Amino acid sequence: MGPFDNSKFWILALSALVTLSCAGVETVRRDYQRVMTFPGRDASGDHLLLVTPTATFNALLAMSLAQRPLRATVPVTGIPAPSVVVRRITIAPSAPDRCTNDAVWELSADVQLLNRVFRDVRLRAQVPLIGDVRGDRLIVTIRTTQAQQITVRWPAGWKKLVENELARKMGPMALVLRDQLQMLLTQLEGQLSTQLTGLVRRLPLEAFTRFRLPLPSLVKAGRLPLKQFRLTSCPNGVVMRLTTTLYRTEKRLELPTSEPGSISVLVPGQTIVGVLHWALGHGLIAPRYNRKGDADPEGPLHITFGWGERPGVLLLRVWHLAYPAGVLTLAGRLRVWLDDNGGPNRLKLRISRFRPVKTSGNLMFRIGAWNHEHKWAAALDAIRTLVLPKRFRIGHASVEMTVHAVEMTPAGIVVRWRIANGR
Repeated sequence: MGPFDNSKFWILALSALVTLSCAGVETVRRDYQRVMTFPGRDASGDHLLLVTPTATFNALLAMSLAQRPLRATVPVTGIPAPSVVVRRITIAPSAPDRCTNDAVWELSADVQLLNRVFRDVRLRAQVPLIGDVRGDRLIVTIRTTQAQQITVRWPAGWKKLVENELARKMGPMALVLRDQLQMLLTQLEGQLSTQLTGLVRRLPLEAFTRFRLPLPSLVKAGRLPLKQFRLTSCPNGVVMRLTTTLYRTEKRLELPTSEPGSISVLVPGQTIVGVLHWALGHGLIAPRYNRKGDADPEGPLHITFGWGERPGVLLLRVWHLAYPAGVLTLAGRLRVWLDDNGGPNRLKLRISRFRPVKTSGNLMFRIGAWNHEHKWAAALDAIRTLVLPKRFRIGHASVEMTVHAVEMTPAGIVVRWRIANGR
């Protein structure tokens, strides 16, 4: 009797085959669960970047100030209260070579003092930039109530002009009381500095400089989970950074370039994939299919997505989680363009031309997957329309913006808005 006639051998061989098959099934299932598990509070990284050049940001602040002039008076002992009219508010990066959470804030004002108007009196401070999400809006606040290192800079020669004005009011006694005049001038300078410094925190400046940016429709409905909204001041502008709960990454994204008068938004490829997976988990995209490529809640095939290494390449992975388990990976083309015929701020997205690039898992699955790949290529050809926001608010101004360019990059989709006008 030969070794292959021994029944124990066949039992052992069959057991080994079953064990290997189960191990293959468990491996595929584990890989699928890892892809479809969201990190929640452990999410990290920049999932969306919005870059506003410093010059554009300051132009928007000017639009707000133009809608409602900001005036105040400061109490000073011994003379009529000086009046202050704010003419300009600007910010600048805190560091020339890196991004920080604060910015250099500057206010330029006209100060009427003793019947003279001193123009371009400047208040400068370090202020934190705060991001918040309220309902269907992203809120950007320059937190002047927490201003630090406040300084006051008067125009050249201002003290001599004030001294002359005080002497004129004192008349001939100014020559006799010259020491008292100098003492009064010193006290006046100290009071003005204190009052103007305090004015930075007392004035309703945050209401004039607060951005209100509308969110996309998914977020507006309160469905897409946002974890964090941060602001940083960078050498090339103010950068708004959103983090969702969809994925975790330590990858540093290159900031998109943005010309003066425009705003650029980068939607990373991994964010697109994360949103698609979130839509699968919430039933907005059918997660299961039959072998014909039709959506089927009881179908044996599950799908997930990935982002390719080349611009505009979207990966589709088809999973079979029972024996014979395996994964079929198809690469398709994601195109995005401006819909000129549909009106302003309308984008068209098309996913098409899926072709198989890789299979893994059980040999029987791999053979079957290649035989059915053409059905997936036809089933997943789709065009969608996105309507993007047309207006946002900055302080007391409503600002119109139009999408003037959209491009696909290795990092993701870059959308560029042009600021049209503010009212």
